[in-house]
Amino acid sequence: MISLLLFLACAARHAPEVAVPAPPPVVTEAPALPPVPSVISRHPEGAVVVAHRGGAAHAPENTLVAYKQAIAAGARLAETDIHMSADGVPVVIHDPTTERTTGVKGAVAEMTWAELSKLDAGAWFGAQFAGERLPQLGELLDVTHGKLTLCIEIKQGAGVVEAVTREVDARGMRGEVVVFSFDAEALRGIRASMPGVATLLLSSSSGSPPRYGPETVARAVELGVEAIGFSYRLVTPELVVAAHEAGLAVFVWTVNKPADAAAVRALGVDGVITDAPAEAVGWLRGEAVAPP
Repeated sequence: MISLLLFLACAARHAPEVAVPAPPPVVTEAPALPPVPSVISRHPEGAVVVAHRGGAAHAPENTLVAYKQAIAAGARLAETDIHMSADGVPVVIHDPTTERTTGVKGAVAEMTWAELSKLDAGAWFGAQFAGERLPQLGELLDVTHGKLTLCIEIKQGAGVVEAVTREVDARGMRGEVVVFSFDAEALRGIRASMPGVATLLLSSSSGSPPRYGPETVARAVELGVEAIGFSYRLVTPELVVAAHEAGLAVFVWTVNKPADAAAVRALGVDGVITDAPAEAVGWLRGEAVAPP
């Protein structure tokens, strides 16, 4: 027995070492995007936050860097604006003209993409953003794909409904976008060209002082949209109740101060559009977060 034990011990000392495989690396992924119907629906537990123009308080509005920063900060929804160039390109820009954000006078609808693509859309905001360009919608969709829900506000331009549909469908992203517009016909066009895509009617005010008329909610119901948008300055408790009773989610724009966030939270709105998305999350929780 002793001889056997000595033999086994000797064999063990001279046996080749067997490498133990390392455990597989832990792969962490960003949480899956919530389905759009849940994003654009009632939120009695608290409003969702939408990064207006990508978070215009922290980066030049409607540039790719703004949306990349919003994603890095954990934003789940962001809004953008679309105008059409003279040669049929859907351009990410809020104004119908280029001067405010590029320093160059011109109408988007009268300029080609070759001309628009040369403009600097970042330097006005800060030297560190110099060289940021106006993006095409397709470029922005490539950035947000799988990372956040993009709320596309259709502004104006011939063929804009077809262009938005083409760019979204080319990437299979119907489940990652919501389409906003003040233009009822544009929303009808989107609902026809992309059935099932969530839509939100932005409400126009009228009169002096401006106000929303009683027909505002009825118009949204007639269009068949999922949500309605109001200026936070003009929204009333009665409008919120009427919209909710009609099955519509209520979003408000553009909330950039803690007191205003507290006011719309008290109204029970479902979505808050803001230039300062990270700060607004805190405001809606009642936290004392300084505005940017």
